[in-house]
Amino acid sequence: MDNTVNLGSFKVLENVHLKATYDIEANGISFKTGESIAVFDKIQISNFNEIKDYVAARGGYDNRGHVYWETTRAMQFTFTQGVFSEI
Repeated sequence: MDNTVNLGSFKVLENVHLKATYDIEANGISFKTGESIAVFDKIQISNFNEIKDYVAARGGYDNRGHVYWETTRAMQFTFTQGVFSEI
């Protein structure tokens, strides 16, 4: 099963703020929830993909799934050209 969900694509996005949804520490730099990680004045041809995990509780006659869970494992954000903000 393909676990990638395409959430859409855009040709041009302006004034883009990528913000942390939870506390992150990467390469010795800490980001708090809601803090901007990167700010772009303009991004061209961007694409959002969501990688999900699917689990089902199965049982009974013919082992059919009765309860389903899906969780987001990762978000992929792809762009071909971006202009970082001076901020």
